[in-house]
Amino acid sequence: NAMIRRLGGERWRRLHRLAYAAAIAGVLHYLWLARIDIRPPLAYAAVLALLLGVRLWFRFRPRPAAAGAARPGAVSRDAGTSGETRRGFPRAASGPPRPDPRT
Repeated sequence: NAMIRRLGGERWRRLHRLAYAAAIAGVLHYLWLARIDIRPPLAYAAVLALLLGVRLWFRFRPRPAAAGAARPGAVSRDAGTSGETRRGFPRAASGPPRPDPRT
């Protein structure tokens, strides 16, 4: 956590992206070095492909709706004073009706 604070979020993400590229480059380098038996580098490549595949799956999987949005009548943060909920329906009245200040 201290290094994330020290580097900042964007630099930390850039460092992780470079780590993925370095892992792929390392497996390719090992594959190019193997002359006779390429099974060990292929095993490393399979493990890396599995790990990166899991990473991609978690990144792009469909996510359930947020808990606040699933409730009918939930008020959006950007709804403000417009009198509407997140989905555009009027808010339910709470309490007795207020008199119209324009009359």
